[in-house]
Amino acid sequence: MNKNIFITFSVLTVFSVGCATTPSSYGPSNASLNCYNIEADCEVAGAVDLAEGDSTSVNSKYFIWSGDISLEHKDIAICEESVIKAVQSYSGKIKSKSGSNYRIDLDFFVPANNFEKCMASIKECGDVTYNSVYSKDVTAEYVDTKSRLDNLIKTRDKYKNLLEKAQTVEEILKVEKELARVQSEIDAKTAVFNALKNDVSQYEISVEIRRKEVKGPLGYLFSGIGYIAKKLFIWN
Repeated sequence: MNKNIFITFSVLTVFSVGCATTPSSYGPSNASLNCYNIEADCEVAGAVDLAEGDSTSVNSKYFIWSGDISLEHKDIAICEESVIKAVQSYSGKIKSKSGSNYRIDLDFFVPANNFEKCMASIKECGDVTYNSVYSKDVTAEYVDTKSRLDNLIKTRDKYKNLLEKAQTVEEILKVEKELARVQSEIDAKTAVFNALKNDVSQYEISVEIRRKEVKGPLGYLFSGIGYIAKKLFIWN
């Protein structure tokens, strides 16, 4: 009896050594040995998105641009119509609008390649009282997000391959759990990347339109008197 136990133990030991030295990380080289190690392969697959997170090289620059313009016009409704037509002529779209009888605020999204031309066209719709352009370099964020997303997708594909090779319910459940985790990360990272792509392809322009004061005869009269009175005290 002891002899039989010894023989059985010896066979199991040899079998275990053979499994431990299997050269493939994704499955057995000999199906009859059944040496598939799902936990080790899951660790290898899961390490990809961490080890390769910064693998993408920087080949381009990515910026987010925005512009602010303030206009004055004696008829803000006419000015508003002119601004909207100018923006639409460059494939721009209205983001938001608010205002009153004396002031209108408009926000637009304009394709990046039309940004400068659209800004110039808007300035012709009224008297410019303020004009400013801002830019933000998001190259590092863009490249890093894209790189991590690509590597998460590679990781998901490796888990899918592992799922096809899983042989027990326990193995299947383990891989499916990891697949769900990675897919959740992919969904979140995709949302961030899509928002970033939109920001570098569609620039924002904010336009403020104010009613221009038109003086009547008495207004010009008192302005003239005020100017003369000022010159009595200040020469320069």
